[in-house]
Amino acid sequence: MNQKQKSVLYQVVFFFLCLAVGALIGALLARSDKSAIQLLPALIELLIFIPALIILQVIIHEAGHMLAALASGWEFLSFRIFKFTISRKDGKFHFSVFHIPGTAGQCLMMPPERPLSPSQLSFYNMGGVLLNLGTAVLALLLLLIPAINQSGTGTRLLIVFMGSGILMAVSNGIPFVAGGIPNDGMNNRMLKRDPLSRQIFIDVMRINGFIQKGMRLKDIPSAYFHAEDQLDYANTIQVMACFYQLARVLDQLDFKKANELVDEMVRHKKDMVYLYQQELTCEEIFLRLIRQTPKQDIARLLTTDMQKYIRLNQSYRPSALRLAYTLAKLYEQDEAKAEQLYQQFSRLCTRYHLLGEIEGEKALIEYVKQL
Repeated sequence: MNQKQKSVLYQVVFFFLCLAVGALIGALLARSDKSAIQLLPALIELLIFIPALIILQVIIHEAGHMLAALASGWEFLSFRIFKFTISRKDGKFHFSVFHIPGTAGQCLMMPPERPLSPSQLSFYNMGGVLLNLGTAVLALLLLLIPAINQSGTGTRLLIVFMGSGILMAVSNGIPFVAGGIPNDGMNNRMLKRDPLSRQIFIDVMRINGFIQKGMRLKDIPSAYFHAEDQLDYANTIQVMACFYQLARVLDQLDFKKANELVDEMVRHKKDMVYLYQQELTCEEIFLRLIRQTPKQDIARLLTTDMQKYIRLNQSYRPSALRLAYTLAKLYEQDEAKAEQLYQQFSRLCTRYHLLGEIEGEKALIEYVKQL
């Protein structure tokens, strides 16, 4: 069974699990001898409870990652729920908007500069699942208390909370890839099997920590980037090292090396998950633009799907805005649009939480501005 078939299978399983939990909630409510009109307030409560408690379970899930990491001596970097991110720099907390398609939340921690065991990484990866299950079990135990069980609202709240906790645990614990992003269970499986993936996972998290603290990629020691390792492009963890290598040489404005890396990555493009294919095409377009490749070659890469991808990302990602600006200036040759995008980029820089990345993107967009 290939990865695409597995992903479809896991999504089908998740769908039927949602149906099962929904049926369970419906069955429990159906046990009531009240009329439909009398049940209306309870149904309104459910319409409020379900989204609110799912969001609460997302927060609990990310808190599970954070607590597991803190217990192992890791440093807090950022905590994101949907698009809303809290990050820490110089002892102060900052709020920003950032989104990764296919994810409801993310907690980033910086591992210490010491060897980490596979069990410590598993604890971090599965910390969210464990806390979701723990709160679901707690809700079940509370349901067994007569004083609480006799309260209609309390019972409904606990049933929905328990169900959403189980769904969060299952959807994150059963290994699969959604939208090109591996879930916790898939990450845990890959890290258990492969020592190189474990080290890359640790080093990528350290790189993220350095960037968030304001260090540019070009200034981070080369040992973190695994440039000498033979990488598996189908492995969603190992391929991150390829993209960080590319980002580093772009930060160095070494476009000759960047083109060499992109050419090598394009040869393995079919092995990558969809998200990384899109990211690679973005940088391929950018490099072709600045070396003044004929427009028909750019048009071949700039599909409708790719244009949509750029538009979706440019509202919160500096690299996508840098590409949009370069397209407006060099491909469309629309100076007014390019200036508008440049101003949008400048505004984004003031609220983006990865400070080192911002500095690198500023250098690239200023380079394009001079062309």
